[in-house]
Amino acid sequence: MRARADRHLTATTAGAVILAVGLGACTPGVPEAAEPPRETATAEAPPAAPVEPAGADANPFLAGAPYAHPDMQSVHAAEALRANDPDAAAALGVVSEAGASLWVGDWFEPAEAEALVRDYATAANEAGRTGIVTVYAIPARDCGSFSAGGLTPEEYPAFAQAVADGLRGTRTAVVLEPDALPDLGACPEQGDRAGLLRQATTALADAGASVYLDAGNSAWLDAPTMADRLRQAGIDDARGFATNVSNFRSTADERAYADRLAALLGTRYVIDTSRNGLGPLGDGPLDWCNPAGRALGEKPGAVDDGSALDAFLWVKVPGESDGECDRGDPAAGQFWPEYAIGLVERAGWDTAGPGR
Repeated sequence: MRARADRHLTATTAGAVILAVGLGACTPGVPEAAEPPRETATAEAPPAAPVEPAGADANPFLAGAPYAHPDMQSVHAAEALRANDPDAAAALGVVSEAGASLWVGDWFEPAEAEALVRDYATAANEAGRTGIVTVYAIPARDCGSFSAGGLTPEEYPAFAQAVADGLRGTRTAVVLEPDALPDLGACPEQGDRAGLLRQATTALADAGASVYLDAGNSAWLDAPTMADRLRQAGIDDARGFATNVSNFRSTADERAYADRLAALLGTRYVIDTSRNGLGPLGDGPLDWCNPAGRALGEKPGAVDDGSALDAFLWVKVPGESDGECDRGDPAAGQFWPEYAIGLVERAGWDTAGPGR
């Protein structure tokens, strides 16, 4: 089973567009939703405020908890629901307050991406937090599936460098290219994918980012195969790797897989727990795509237990669709309030107020 990631757009300045999918978006036959609203990037931004860097050998999330962006799609969705459905709005508040990743990809020009991540990382550090940026622009992305796209092999290095330049001088974690290594060689027009990732890893690490290369999940490739691919992609220059991005594998399964991988590589890792509270639905061909009945997993935050695990993160933004899944679900990257609310409710979390 593969972990498909989508075209996540964490923040938006056009909240009125969010509920285009509505709370009934799962109804078969609903027309494809409009493309998700995109974050607004300014042409110029002030330099990043000085921060206490995590350091090459330090867990960045011990220096600052994951940043909750105040302009996430879930924030606007909650505001739209607050008057008529305060319980639903409170559930969406759980998603907004936890601190999910900002995704940047080929829907931005390099200069736009540079300005966006600079603004985001600066705001995170000024709040005493650690930003999380997910780079999602690899050539032949998703091999033509719901999140198909990406830059050309010639364009990609400049984009990765622009993101690195935007993050320079900040304390930021970067999850690099979900699915890129698990899908290595699975479809044409990838170019030298391992080489492109190696270049990106070096650029981001040289800028001071804590880089976590995507390593699929426990049900995709075996640890030795993935370890070899991570080495090809420059894991020696990274902080470590990320597992379970946009997937639902249990934390116990992911830790067992990641511990094997970390032992082979001598490196650190993070786990995406955004939707794995009840584990996967199954192993069918589309059970990775908006499966019913799932729940939030562990809240984002640092782990300091003597293991190789740096943090639980919400890399996938809970409530953003994986794709239309042949069922009329919202397009990949669309925020889907009903799905997000279900994730919160089934997790059994308190939605009554601060600290929930």
